Amino acid sequence: MTLEFAGETVDSGEKRWIDVPVATDADLSEYVVPVCVIHGGEGPTLWLQGALHGSEHVGGVALRDFLNEVSPADLEGTIIGVPVANPTAFAAKNRLSPVDSNDVNRSFPGDPGGTFSEILADTVFSLAMEHADFFADFHNGGNEYDVPGFSIYSTTGDDVEEAAKDLVVAAGLPYAVGIEREFGGSLTTELAPRGIPAAVIEIGGKGHISDEYYEENRRIFEDVARDVGVMSGSVSHDVDPEFFDELEWIRTPHGGIFETEVDANTEVSEGETIATVSNIKGEVLAEFEAPYDSVVLCVRSYPVARPGDWVIEVAPL
Repeated sequence: MTLEFAGETVDSGEKRWIDVPVATDADLSEYVVPVCVIHGGEGPTLWLQGALHGSEHVGGVALRDFLNEVSPADLEGTIIGVPVANPTAFAAKNRLSPVDSNDVNRSFPGDPGGTFSEILADTVFSLAMEHADFFADFHNGGNEYDVPGFSIYSTTGDDVEEAAKDLVVAAGLPYAVGIEREFGGSLTTELAPRGIPAAVIEIGGKGHISDEYYEENRRIFEDVARDVGVMSGSVSHDVDPEFFDELEWIRTPHGGIFETEVDANTEVSEGETIATVSNIKGEVLAEFEAPYDSVVLCVRSYPVARPGDWVIEVAPL
């Protein structure tokens, strides 16, 4: 069985890296997204993706290594892997693309006649809609946050939602959040109502690739692939995540030195002090209390905060 992908042909039993064209710049250089297609023959297609935000490296690096090690003979179906879905932002070591300073994960389903980020979004989205039976998008805390691990899926109220919940259970992270819309224009939010079970896997950050987060990403690729039937075997864990139906980002109204009182993946009580922002004179400018009994899913790891920066993400218990 032959697979046609972005104008290229991949035969059954073949693995190919394909540079998917996105746009041509003013100096005639080409923007492309490298995609690995591992075609094991008949069966479901699992799309795995990293570095849609360019500063979120660990998922993409772990995915690159996973793709290079997997053989078509290991698969009952196809894996489409995109280690770096936003190469311009990745090269700039930034969450956003330097071409237009926009967030591609707020630009889906994209527009071929729009901004660069919308053009990139249209390229990725169109291929995912054409090929993916299941979709897992790997994110993390990037340069400034620590995310020990949680998953997000869209609550579409149908079989697609149930299949997406299976993905987050297979991921084996301690928390999972089901929400109607994550953010306007996010990739998984736009795929789910169009019939593709999709999950965001959030694990990693602190501006570097730790062994722990690298290995967890590697494990999740395999467990998700086993769960959807692309790879043989059973998932490697027995974690049953705690489910939530709401997320809240807390921002700081003042710039200064951010100091946390709690680690991520910690449960806190309403009114409990969880962080402060102080100035260089040592004066506390903002004290952050838990808005309700909640779990802290993400906490700022970078000590300097600017006015309006995200500092903590919580989900109500």
